[in-house]
Amino acid sequence: MLATLRKKINKIFESRAFYVVFSILASIALWVFVERVVNEDIESRGVHIPVEFINPEVLTDRRLVVTDAATDGITLYFSGKRGEISKLYDPGAVRVTANLADITSPGQNTLGYSVTFAAGIDEKGLTITSRSAAFISLRVENAVSKPVPLTAKIDGDIAAEGYLAEPAVFNPETVMVYGPRTEVERIAAARVLIQRENQSRTLTTEMTFTPVDADGIEMESDKLTFDRDTVTVTIPILMVKEVTLTVNAIYASGATTENTVISISPGSLSLSGDAELAGMNSLTLATIDLTKFESFHSATYPILLPNGINNLTGATEAEVTISITGLETKRVTATGANLQIINETPGYTAQLVTQSVDTTVRGAAGAIEAVTAESVRIVADLAEYGDTIGTFTVPARVYLDGSFDGCGPIGDYKLTVRVERDAESRTVTPRPTD
Repeated sequence: MLATLRKKINKIFESRAFYVVFSILASIALWVFVERVVNEDIESRGVHIPVEFINPEVLTDRRLVVTDAATDGITLYFSGKRGEISKLYDPGAVRVTANLADITSPGQNTLGYSVTFAAGIDEKGLTITSRSAAFISLRVENAVSKPVPLTAKIDGDIAAEGYLAEPAVFNPETVMVYGPRTEVERIAAARVLIQRENQSRTLTTEMTFTPVDADGIEMESDKLTFDRDTVTVTIPILMVKEVTLTVNAIYASGATTENTVISISPGSLSLSGDAELAGMNSLTLATIDLTKFESFHSATYPILLPNGINNLTGATEAEVTISITGLETKRVTATGANLQIINETPGYTAQLVTQSVDTTVRGAAGAIEAVTAESVRIVADLAEYGDTIGTFTVPARVYLDGSFDGCGPIGDYKLTVRVERDAESRTVTPRPTD
C-alpha cells in the first residue's frame, strides 16, 4: 500500500499540471516578497547635490557677477520605494539647478532652485521629505572690465654666458579682465613666470599668466574672467661683445704709423646684437686725412652703430686725439708757371685769377730744407665744371716735383679762375625767314 501511495505522489510531481500550479504559486510568493520586503517604502539618507547655475551669460550681459554663495550644494532627503531610493546615490542621478537669469540687480539675492532626476528614475514614486535650504542666497556685485599689462618674472639665469636677455615682449601687450569691481581694481598686472636657463637664442613661446596686485602678490579668485588663457612671450637673447673703437688714418706728408700716436676715448664699447655682431671686432669712427693738420688734431666723433646692434656702454660719441712727432713744417709760396689749370672744356678758355699761393710742406728736418718754391706745383682741375663760365674758385691739389724723402703738402688749397667761351664756338641764332 505504501508503494502504491508513493507511485501516486510521484505521478503528481511529474505531471505538467503540477509544474504550472507550482510556477504560479512561486511567482506570487516572489511578488509578495519584493513588494513587502525588497521594494518597501523607506527613508533615504541625505543626498548632497552641488548647485548648477544656469544662464550665466545673462548675468554677464547685465554687467553683474556672483561674488558669494551661501551654499555650494543642497542636501535632500527622500522617501519612496527601496529600489528607487537606491538609485539616488549614483553620481548625476539628481540635479539641482538655479537660474541666474532671475537676478536683475546687485546686492543680496535669493534664488529658488529646481530638482530633476536622471532617466530611469521614477520620480513619481519619490517624495522630498526634507531640504537643507529652501532657497539659495547669493551676493551679487556690479562687474567691470579693464586692460591689464603683462609682466615677466624670470626664475634663474635665462641667458647663457656671453649673452644677455632683453626685456620680454608680449603679444598681445595687455589682457582684458572681467569681474567684481573690488577685485578687478586690485589687479596691477598679469605676470608670466619664465623658468628657462642658458639660452643662446631668442625664445618665443606660449605661456599662461597669473594676476598680481601692486605689491606683486599673486591673486587667487574664481570670480575673475580673462579674455584669453595664454599669451605669446618673446625674450630676445643677444650676444654680448667688447668691440674696439678705431679711426681710418690716411698717412702722408711724412706722417707714418711710427711717428703718429692716435688716442680714442672711450677705447672700446660693450655691444649686444644678433649674428652680425659675431664677426664684428672693431668699429671705425671716421676716416682722417693726416695732411689736413700740421702736428696735432683733436675732435669728437659720433658713435654710429649698424642696425640691430645695441650700445650697452651708453657712450654716444668718442674723442679722438692725434699727435704727429719728429716732423717740421716749411712755408713756400708758389707763383707764375707753378699755378696751373688742367682739363679745360673744349671751346672754353680758363685764366687764373690767383697769382700766388702760400703753401705749407711737412717732413723730416733734413729733407724739408731742399723744398723750394720751384718744387711746389698747384693744379686746378676743371674736368667736372663742363660749360660753366664766369669767375669761381676751384679746389686745387699741391704736388712736389722732385724727391724729398716723404715730404708733402698739408692743408687745403684753392685757385680762383675765370672761364669764358671762345669766340669761334659761340653759336649765332639765324633770323627766321618770312
